[in-house]
Amino acid sequence: MALRFSQRAGKTPIRNVLQAEEMDDVLRAGIWNCFQIAFVEDGDYIQKDIGLAFFRRMWHNFFKRPIDTLERTYPSHNLKDVREWFFKTKWHEVYDFVEYLAQGPEDDTNARYRQHLGHPSSFANMCNDILEREVSAYRLVKGQVMPITEEAEIEAIESALFQKGPWSTCAEHIRRSAALLFDRGKPNYPNAVKEAISAVESACCVVTGNSKATLGQALKEIEKSHPLHAAFKEAFSKLYGYTSDAGGIRHGSIVLADVTFEEAKYMLVACSAFVNYLKGISAKGA
Repeated sequence: MALRFSQRAGKTPIRNVLQAEEMDDVLRAGIWNCFQIAFVEDGDYIQKDIGLAFFRRMWHNFFKRPIDTLERTYPSHNLKDVREWFFKTKWHEVYDFVEYLAQGPEDDTNARYRQHLGHPSSFANMCNDILEREVSAYRLVKGQVMPITEEAEIEAIESALFQKGPWSTCAEHIRRSAALLFDRGKPNYPNAVKEAISAVESACCVVTGNSKATLGQALKEIEKSHPLHAAFKEAFSKLYGYTSDAGGIRHGSIVLADVTFEEAKYMLVACSAFVNYLKGISAKGA
């Protein structure tokens, strides 16, 4: 699913594009399908005794329901109850369910049941693929759902998105980077990085008043009124160099497989924050 116009134009907050505190129908259905494949289709719970063990554990450990409410004659009927709950419950409770499934049946001591209760590791791998595809702000890490994007990171991107006046070109590059990164249909991580670093280049032009200014020139201009720590300058110069060397992204030689979502997101956040920083320092020196 590609970004909508309002998202590409920066009118929809990044936190919603990322599904940080919500879950759309596509993401929810994808997680359900992972559960179906890993635990229902690949697990043998449909057999009466094994099925009861599967749902007894779920009723007791996750739902905290009386186990005498289980359907014992036809265990598959219990799946309907789980499905009805799953598609009505709140988004964060779905992630509770994801954690429960990913952590596996460690508390089941019966080895015969344990080997037929699905595949938690397969579920976790499939689930992470879905979470990335549908641009969730979370991933499964060792059985726990962890945020991959902090509030401060989201704020940095959103702040850079809404720059005005001479800084509007920077905002446009950030907007394009976000659109490429969060496109659910066909994300393009290398170009997301390229657009992010282009935002910094544009900011350098604003700071220096030179349409061909480099990062180094911009930093020197800033230092005239605001001394910069040497380690700070070196850190960002090296990050900038990551995209500028002979095999760098800005030369177009890095293919999609070479850049991960995490790397592209990091560059978007870092460049957004640096654009905000340059604007702030520039204003102080004006």
